[in-house]
Amino acid sequence: MLKAFAFLGVFLAAIPAVADCRIYNETRYTFVVESGNTYGQSLGPHQESQFARGNMTASGEDDAGKHATFSGTCGDGDRFVVREVRGSRGEWIPVLVRR
Repeated sequence: MLKAFAFLGVFLAAIPAVADCRIYNETRYTFVVESGNTYGQSLGPHQESQFARGNMTASGEDDAGKHATFSGTCGDGDRFVVREVRGSRGEWIPVLVRR
């Protein structure tokens, strides 16, 4: 019985821990995201993707060529959504929101 628990402990230790976050993009923009030590990851419109933990910056544009950015900090197991909200001058701005 003790051997079975020891084997289970070794098996569970071999499973990698969750060390990323997920972001769902609700906008019409396609973003290129830099997160942690990872560069050039794509996040398309209405898609979800995993990103490395750490400071995050994203730059993108829509089909009409309108440029947009967002930034934040991504931790282990975090979940975010990129939404467009109306700015003070009536323009739509992408914002990173925790789920």
